[in-house]
Amino acid sequence: LMLVSKNFRRNIRTFNNTVSFTSTAAKQDKTVVENGGAWSYRIKGSLTHLIGSLLPLPGASKTFAQMFIFGDQAEEELALRKPSNSSMNIQTLGTIQAFLYHNNPFAKLYKAAEAILGPGPVKTIKIKSLQRNGRNSNRYNYPTCSQVAAILPGDGMVGSKDRDIIVHWQSGELRRISELNTNYFSLRYPI
Repeated sequence: LMLVSKNFRRNIRTFNNTVSFTSTAAKQDKTVVENGGAWSYRIKGSLTHLIGSLLPLPGASKTFAQMFIFGDQAEEELALRKPSNSSMNIQTLGTIQAFLYHNNPFAKLYKAAEAILGPGPVKTIKIKSLQRNGRNSNRYNYPTCSQVAAILPGDGMVGSKDRDIIVHWQSGELRRISELNTNYFSLRYPI
């Protein structure tokens, strides 16, 4: 247990990136690196978090959220998740992965998308979360995956009309919701 704990602490960023639903993109300002001294990481412009296609490209490996949708929750998925140059403990990664499938609402939501995608022709979907309204802890709580999945019709192109979020309830009803999302960090930093 102690060795597993040390390995987890030493590799926590790698573990987090390995089970993340998104990837991070930024243009690094390398002028601060050339000056010597303490290592610095400065970003030019903005930091973005990307949620790519929910379907892997033909012949490509599954990445990020695709693994939550099409992963088998077993050995094959662990092998895909673990970077080849990493010293991460594979049993710890398996424990984290099992925990996420059991407890993380986004992992459950993405797994529910697998049932919607199912076999047949490729469908274009996006998944977004609902805004939390913190006025009353007994109302406006986040739905569980057995209650709702978000399906957004369209071509998947990001643009000015990318603000229309529609929730598809299991009853078949579609409801429009606010674009504000208080859950983003749960997607990027699941641990």
